[in-house]
Amino acid sequence: SGGAQLDYTGVTFRAENVNLEQLISYAYAIPQIQISGQGWLELLRYDINAKSSSGAPASEVRLMLQALLEDRFHLKIHHETREVAVSILTVARGGFKIKPEDTAHPQQFPPLPAGGWKLMQTSGSLPEIAARLSVFVHRPVLDRTGIRGKYRVRSYFNNSPDSEGPDVYAALREQLGLRLEQGRAPVEMLVVDSADKVPVSN
Repeated sequence: SGGAQLDYTGVTFRAENVNLEQLISYAYAIPQIQISGQGWLELLRYDINAKSSSGAPASEVRLMLQALLEDRFHLKIHHETREVAVSILTVARGGFKIKPEDTAHPQQFPPLPAGGWKLMQTSGSLPEIAARLSVFVHRPVLDRTGIRGKYRVRSYFNNSPDSEGPDVYAALREQLGLRLEQGRAPVEMLVVDSADKVPVSN
């Protein structure tokens, strides 16, 4: 019931207390909201500790994880396009408020305010940031900003109805200069045809 961790250090791939949907999301580089399958994919939890050749890029590790899921969980999938409800990410009135990422001089964020805030902190292109946002708005987010480059962002919000703090939509406008609009669009879905609940043992 605790939090999940999933990371790759350049040698070791470690997943602790993760569900199969999270593993599939990482392996196929697709947001969880775009994965369709049985409900247990989100319920059962697993630990994985694996080593790769030193310095293997994340793209290779994803392919290795795909092979592991096929071998150990007998995972079978297919891709299809469905028209679904989406959020469309655009630039808000007043303009984009984020500076390009400077790896030599990383941006220092001020401390979070006290309270039950939710935090989105990530680094990447606008399509990657849009994919991260899908976790918080519970629908696919499509990047329509037209902005290129890499950015390191942090946004904090509180979606509680009785909170005085900004919800995710207001936080994006005020803190990042981004806007979410609702719509429908064709989206690529990863459909899980079958998988074993108990993976093949070591």
